[in-house]
Amino acid sequence: MSPELKPAGWASAPIGVIALLVVLSACGSPDADLPLAPGARGDIGFECVTGLHEEREPAGPLPSRLVSVLTPEGQARLRSCDMCASYPWLAASFDTQITQAFCGVASSVMVLNASGAPKPLSAPYEPYRYFTQCNIFNDRARTRLDLDRIADEGLTLAQAQWLLNAQDGVRATCFHAGARDPGGPNEAVPPCDAVEDVSQFREAARAGLGARDRFVLVNYSRATMSDDGRGGGHFSPLAAYHGGADSFLVMDVARYKYPPFWVDADLLWQAMATTDTVSDRHRGYVVIDVPHAR
Repeated sequence: MSPELKPAGWASAPIGVIALLVVLSACGSPDADLPLAPGARGDIGFECVTGLHEEREPAGPLPSRLVSVLTPEGQARLRSCDMCASYPWLAASFDTQITQAFCGVASSVMVLNASGAPKPLSAPYEPYRYFTQCNIFNDRARTRLDLDRIADEGLTLAQAQWLLNAQDGVRATCFHAGARDPGGPNEAVPPCDAVEDVSQFREAARAGLGARDRFVLVNYSRATMSDDGRGGGHFSPLAAYHGGADSFLVMDVARYKYPPFWVDADLLWQAMATTDTVSDRHRGYVVIDVPHAR
């Protein structure tokens, strides 16, 4: 995905911010001595945060074409949703991205915790098992994912697929919205398929939202949904579909910025059918199948 925010290099980062990261790392270090399951990583806090980002400018109100779930209309759509089998579990696992570039990571963690996928054992939650935005980067995920680069650029669509498939019992399949650009650069992870129009996406997303053991992440351009044409690439899970309004409920993991919102299927498709400047391919969506409901 194209990051919404520019990375702040260590050389130019405020001293207070750097000190904060040092403190955060120190806060996690005493737990490293706790007993863990074989192969488990001990740090679940900020060990995986290798870069910082800064807002270019404050976020404005929710764009006018989007309907906040907090409004009467948004609530009414939720009460009468057609496909929303996993909404309660997603709402219970609603996560906030821990850095400005981790929207794809937070979205993946949210889905995994809402699912029946086997969860890792990590301090300080032991003996309870839980996915975090750091322990999701297990040994298999790290074989093809560069944390430094992800901290700067975020995940691409194909990288999100790889990260999810690196977890036990999970099967993820990604799709570009529109024809895949054959001239794009090769990535170190398996490529995505492509779908040609919104009707194919709508059918796939509805099927996912109607099943308890299937989830859908969308990767889209905020600029396409905005009122002023500004905004970068973003990931978030879908949680519901309302047939009467032909709209999807997006559980925005940038919870400090926007509440969950309803977006028209056509507008969401247009926002996905945009080029990610990191991968040079269209954005799109990921369908995640899990072994069973917890």
